[in-house]
Amino acid sequence: MSQHRRPPAVRFPLTEHRAPAAALFLALQGGVAVLLLWRWQQDFRAAELRIVWWAAWLWLAATALMGWRWWHALGRGWLLWTGEHWLLRTAGDAASLQDGPRWQCRVTLDWQFAVLLRLEPVAAGTSATSLSAARSLRPRWVWAQRTSSPAAWQGLRQALVWSQQQQGKAVLSPELSA
Repeated sequence: MSQHRRPPAVRFPLTEHRAPAAALFLALQGGVAVLLLWRWQQDFRAAELRIVWWAAWLWLAATALMGWRWWHALGRGWLLWTGEHWLLRTAGDAASLQDGPRWQCRVTLDWQFAVLLRLEPVAAGTSATSLSAARSLRPRWVWAQRTSSPAAWQGLRQALVWSQQQQGKAVLSPELSA
């Protein structure tokens, strides 16, 4: 696609939102309700049922812990679209725009007023130290809501749509992405 069709640069703030935490909490409450209803309906005299009962509680607790860790690991700071690539800046990030890792941004969930994004590092050259480079190689999750910056929301959405289209073209035909 030609250069003039690229969306302009966007700087979008990523703040802590309660919506993902509320969704995880409601899912956890649903699991607890199902287990309690099952316990109420069953006669647990058989040892196998007791084993399944405690295994289900253990699974639910592990899921709750993983959900809590996922929510606390959500990217916070700034999501930047430079016009060519995505960057993620956290509050303590001292890297310049040229030094930081570049990310490929995939829309996972889109509710028009909020999006859940999965950022995957792009293999091309990061010149950061080995410790920060190793840390930045993990995929990151980002939750962005319109209420964080209503003025920049439309620009973010345009950049997301454009980059998703470019990723689709690169998968279908590598020579089109050049």
